[in-house]
Amino acid sequence: MCIAQKTVSDFIYNISPGKPGNYTALQYNNNYNMTIFQESKPIFYNYWDRVVHIRSNVSNKSCDVSDENFLDDIRNFFAAVQNTITEVTSFTMLILAIHTDVQEKLRQEILDTFSNDKVDAQRLLNMRYFHTVFQETLRLFPVTPLISRQLTGDIKLESCILPEGCYVMIPIFTIHRNPAYWYKPLEFIPERFSSTRHRYTYIPFGTGLRDCLGQRYAFFSVATIIVNLLRRFRFETVGSLSDIKITTDIVLRPREVKISMSRI
Repeated sequence: MCIAQKTVSDFIYNISPGKPGNYTALQYNNNYNMTIFQESKPIFYNYWDRVVHIRSNVSNKSCDVSDENFLDDIRNFFAAVQNTITEVTSFTMLILAIHTDVQEKLRQEILDTFSNDKVDAQRLLNMRYFHTVFQETLRLFPVTPLISRQLTGDIKLESCILPEGCYVMIPIFTIHRNPAYWYKPLEFIPERFSSTRHRYTYIPFGTGLRDCLGQRYAFFSVATIIVNLLRRFRFETVGSLSDIKITTDIVLRPREVKISMSRI
């Protein structure tokens, strides 16, 4: 089994709410149709609880969520969130290399919080300055720059009525840089997230019932990577924020990135 396949298998195995005690990740991965959810687990239990609720209330059997549906969903989730983690980390490191003062301030918070200890979730959540850096990075460079939603009912606007069934495009990238909502929108100012704002002016993971399922997983993954890099290395680059070149296919990506690093 290749490393990538084993990684996905172990992820699916460990994220599932229950599994037989005598099954390995490999066996689990090769037995999609087994009824394996025997015990509840705290990891992702809220998500599984939602799946169980759907199953118990569904009237149309074609809408039921089978064990195989669940595994397919988790595989898709894993693939999608890895893209997000990669690009958010890339943008964050590039911005920190440009803004070395922010990098030093964040490094000090990391050393004060962890020193040389292992990273843990609770202390990551307590890193207030990292939260602002993470949020400001996603404001300037939302990995999903555009989302669409299909209307489930008519919506009356000042100039027209949007009919039920039509698709609405939500330009996250544009909203995040709109000067009507943001002071100096093209500048990197993490401190702006120390104050409150209208909830719909910042939506890097979407919002409402269809927001991103993996946003907390992405946060913890990116935070863990950044913490371990910054307490060991210093990063620098030439140019400014306006020099960052981006491209997009499904997600927003930086291109032609050049960063130098030196051990602390």
